[in-house]
Amino acid sequence: MYLVVACSRCRRARVVEQGRKTASCASCARSLRLADLRAAYAGPSLDEAQHAAGLVNARLAGREGEYVAALVVPDVPRARGPRHDDRFSAADAAARRVSSEKDRADAVARSLGEFDDPDLLKVFATVGLRDPARHLRRMLATQVVYEPRPGVYRAL
Repeated sequence: MYLVVACSRCRRARVVEQGRKTASCASCARSLRLADLRAAYAGPSLDEAQHAAGLVNARLAGREGEYVAALVVPDVPRARGPRHDDRFSAADAAARRVSSEKDRADAVARSLGEFDDPDLLKVFATVGLRDPARHLRRMLATQVVYEPRPGVYRAL
């Protein structure tokens, strides 16, 4: 069984085991006779006693509301839906994170995963990149993408 008592000098609460006669205050080092003090909490659980000691300390400091508000568990976030409506808007968002035209084209290809020429033309027009054939040739030569089937490209 655990008790929560407050020091008569510094007004700090502490947890003590029931049956002890004395305890010392951790804040002001005063020796406390437990028979002279009234228990603010008595219970079998140490965790509950520690929570009660925190609540007593907050109450004595006039900050009980802040203490209780800090203990409230925030709402569990709901599972997010997809960030983008389709893979083309995801590729557009990936391209906007980089600044150079070459890096934009590479980001589009990596974001799309597997794509064909019409897909590439659609995203390049959305992102504002010119000359998709030149970028595709460069990406094939530098092994950013490869062609697993004729007309279909996949990013590495």
